[in-house]
Amino acid sequence: YAFLFSLFIILFFAACKKDHTHGGVNGTLVDGSIGRIGSCSWLIRLEDEKLLEPINLKDYSITLKDGQPVKVTYLNASSYASACMSGEIVELKSILER
Repeated sequence: YAFLFSLFIILFFAACKKDHTHGGVNGTLVDGSIGRIGSCSWLIRLEDEKLLEPINLKDYSITLKDGQPVKVTYLNASSYASACMSGEIVELKSILER
């Protein structure tokens, strides 16, 4: 039983989502509807030019303004589908205006 319990614990923690952003990463809000056809909404462009498509931005009270600097922590949410298909789909853990 100890072996099965150990195996369960290892698999449980291996399956957990990991937050690799630690204290946060800097980015900028991008109005995804500007110049696009379709249902793009707000995106976050990180300093390395990577685009994030947050699934839960509406859960936060921040100024939604194109070009607004932000600091975010997030988890990958690739199990969600995207109509925009412009960036990595993520679940925000925090977002702060800078």
